[in-house]
Amino acid sequence: MADCPYCSQRAFVDRPEVEPEPEPEASQFEMPSLSPKAKKGIIIGMVVAAVLIVIVLIWQFVAGMLVLNKSILEPLDDKTVISEIQKDPTFADFYDNVCALREYIISEEDRAKYEDITYNDFRDYYDTYSSELYCNDVRQKAEAEYDETMMAPMQVRIDSVKHVWETFIDEHNIEKYITVTTHNMFYGHTYEYHPAWYYIVNNPGGVVDCEADVEFSGGWDSVTLKATLSEMKASNSADNLTYLTSKYAYDDNYWDNHNVTVNIKSITLRGGTVIKSTDMEQVPQAVTMFMSEDNEYSRQYLINETIDPNFPNKQAYALEAVKQNLKEKDEHCYELIERVDMAAGYPIVRRGF
Repeated sequence: MADCPYCSQRAFVDRPEVEPEPEPEASQFEMPSLSPKAKKGIIIGMVVAAVLIVIVLIWQFVAGMLVLNKSILEPLDDKTVISEIQKDPTFADFYDNVCALREYIISEEDRAKYEDITYNDFRDYYDTYSSELYCNDVRQKAEAEYDETMMAPMQVRIDSVKHVWETFIDEHNIEKYITVTTHNMFYGHTYEYHPAWYYIVNNPGGVVDCEADVEFSGGWDSVTLKATLSEMKASNSADNLTYLTSKYAYDDNYWDNHNVTVNIKSITLRGGTVIKSTDMEQVPQAVTMFMSEDNEYSRQYLINETIDPNFPNKQAYALEAVKQNLKEKDEHCYELIERVDMAAGYPIVRRGF
């Protein structure tokens, strides 16, 4: 609507549409390009900073080394100890061990001998000496070496000893030649019973004579009788009994309270060979144990008793290998530890073995 200049009235008038001006786009921020000289300056600055950091680290390392490059016979001040523990908590255990060692290095001779061992030197050795991982690795290699170089050749000698005694035991086993069993019963009249028995003799080995003890044990007393092969063959059935005297008559419970055994003391074979029960006493206890159960202990016992009294067992061999290895690492430090342990009567430095 607008006022008409000719009729002084309100009238509709067309007005040209005005397009709004576009808003200016937000300008993007751009880094100003650096000149080659500026780039070079930044690179130099970064290199200088890195060099300074490396120098500081090296200095700290060298300073730490210098602090610990003194004799272990000289105590460290508290500040140094605390600083080292902060850098490495295991230093606390290490320093405790050093202090314990130092208490036993009291003579002038010992001090002169070990004053050249520094904390740095001893720390390197201590980490190896007290490492279970390192010592176990050495031990396992030594045990494998023991099996290959020590026990394998020894096995031939073990087999030889075993064969000799197996043959001896077989040839002197009386039960191989003769066995005697008994059958118990009672003999007598209505008012008088005697403990009686008879023998069953099995004689596959050609025994021509036999000496035996017939033993009755149990109850209130024990009885031992002598018997020969001919006597046992003569009492070989219920019709040919052997019985005890009237002292034992009327005891209806005798066999409930007693046991009868026939212990053969000796036999004589055709050809005159005599085998005694005491022959088995010649078999070494080590042989008997080994034949009963073949294990590491019985095998070692057999070797030391019948072959080589100085032959080491696997554990002793491996332990000696570990000690020798640690000695070769640093003989001076190893000697110090061993000497102090002997003086103290117990290990001072924590061991890895």
